[in-house]
Amino acid sequence: MYPYDNDGKERILINLANLILKISPMILNKPAKTSVELELSGLMHDIRYHMDLVTIFHPLDEYRKKCIANFNLNEEAAQVFVSRADTNIRKSFITLTLFSLETILKIIAEYHKISIPESDIIKKYKLVMKYFDIYSKENENLVKILHYTRNTLHSGDRVDKESHLSYNGKIFDFMPKEKQKEKRALESTNWNYLTYLFQQLLDIFNQITTSQKYKLK
Repeated sequence: MYPYDNDGKERILINLANLILKISPMILNKPAKTSVELELSGLMHDIRYHMDLVTIFHPLDEYRKKCIANFNLNEEAAQVFVSRADTNIRKSFITLTLFSLETILKIIAEYHKISIPESDIIKKYKLVMKYFDIYSKENENLVKILHYTRNTLHSGDRVDKESHLSYNGKIFDFMPKEKQKEKRALESTNWNYLTYLFQQLLDIFNQITTSQKYKLK
């Protein structure tokens, strides 16, 4: 029915739970004290919230059948409803997560006297990563892929500017639909890739918070 069905409900929930496990060591399983720990703790609650939403709406085919049976929707209306619901959950997930991580990035930069631009998010990440000696083109591409993906979801899966970014041996293609051979959603917008890419981004933050240069204890 829908291109994201192959993610599978259990797989999505496991991947989201693994994100929480990635965050947990950064707050050392204790009550949050610093502003970074408080933001990370809030992010864990946001992820749990999205796990609840996935639990409600997935599998999408089953929820579509429930809409037809219980809400008196026809097939087409039910399909549109569940498709939009899942898109909105993914949009909310990537937006809230990136916002929290950008807030953390700003806190770290301010505390360590790293001068970062107000509007260029990619440059913010580059400057902070360079300060903590973890910058690489791969890491920069990871940040770009996630932010381009967020913009794509907000634009209804539309891409205005073509881009091809390599990360961990895979090319993520951001192409306007008129240039695609098949009309399909971008791979990076599906649950499997979203959760994988965020695990990788959280690894960057873990490297920062465990660095000898990191002072925000």
